[in-house]
Amino acid sequence: VGFYRLGAEPDLYPAGSDQGVEVQIVDNGFHTDLVLPRAAVAERSGPLGQAVREQPWGEWIYLGWGDARFFIEEGPVKARWRDGLRALLARDNASVLMVKPGAAPERFYRKDDRVSLRISAAGYERMVRVIEAGMVTTPENGAVLAKARARDGTRFYAHQERFWIVRRCSHWPIVALS
Repeated sequence: VGFYRLGAEPDLYPAGSDQGVEVQIVDNGFHTDLVLPRAAVAERSGPLGQAVREQPWGEWIYLGWGDARFFIEEGPVKARWRDGLRALLARDNASVLMVKPGAAPERFYRKDDRVSLRISAAGYERMVRVIEAGMVTTPENGAVLAKARARDGTRFYAHQERFWIVRRCSHWPIVALS
């Protein structure tokens, strides 16, 4: 999975069983998300905390990253294959951070499709700073909303990083955790 960098820093990972923050990585075979406990994120004052507090529900927050056009659009992937190819092969595509409320990943993902980690408080803080550093923000340090989906509460926020085949959603959680 690629957690070798975390393992090399014992003050960040693993945290003891009674300390730290549980994070999960989930993969559906097409997309990879980082899943954080809502309470731990909502208490933050930065743009990610603001984005989570705007969520109407959910004990967990699913964070994903992807191409600003393809990731936001809805509908069958088969009907959007040309745009998917553009997202992968064209360089320098705009990107967004998905913030989606949800229930515990165990309800939706098989054990083989998720990894649970307990990282130290310092590791969690560093991870959230990395995530927030990529977010496009207002002068007041608020997250810049690109699109909100009413049917499930998912919100997409403008992101500074560029998407293409060598930098895609499967890599993003590892970058955030390293």
